[in-house]
Amino acid sequence: MWVKPQEIMINNTILWTTEVSNTFFCLQKRRGHGEHKGGITGLFISTLDHMRDAKPPSYRILLQTPVSDFSYVVSVAGNHQEITSDWLWLQENLLETLGGWAGQGVWPG
Repeated sequence: MWVKPQEIMINNTILWTTEVSNTFFCLQKRRGHGEHKGGITGLFISTLDHMRDAKPPSYRILLQTPVSDFSYVVSVAGNHQEITSDWLWLQENLLETLGGWAGQGVWPG
């Protein structure tokens, strides 16, 4: 589901693993979600998530800029199918435009 962009620190990644990325976006999965042998870190994070009232999404897509310490959450999902749909939309509809901006010096990099 598309969300209003939310700024986050890039170093806030211990709770997430990157599944796929490109120059502008990265698709991440929350550690501990759907992992049967994810190790102690995944088990610990999954336990913390279950104790919270508001459950974090299992997946997210970040808009990233190479010259900033911040990224922006632009999509979240509770399942892989939904986040994959958003990821494919970004690739089909925005990558070419953003690539053009980068070539013109409009996009930082």
